Amino acid sequence: MCALDLRRSLENDDWFGGYLMNLIASESLTVVVVVAFVLRMWPAVPWTTVEVLAVVMAIASPVVLYPFAKAAWVAVEYVFAERAAPPDHRRN
Repeated sequence: MCALDLRRSLENDDWFGGYLMNLIASESLTVVVVVAFVLRMWPAVPWTTVEVLAVVMAIASPVVLYPFAKAAWVAVEYVFAERAAPPDHRRN
């Protein structure tokens, strides 16, 4: 464990970046999976199955991907905060 705190204060809007990364990643994954399924089943596409798959993916993927998106956002913040710091305050 690195002991890096992923839960920061809500008043600083630090949660927004993780939320945005999660939304983009999960909905992109949903679109890719549904389109791949439709192309695989073409021309006899079971549209009811496509609808169920899309709804399940749209609900489940943000829940599953959130910890990864939050960790990725903390890493992005860390890199940019490190670059923005004066040279005498940077970590080696």
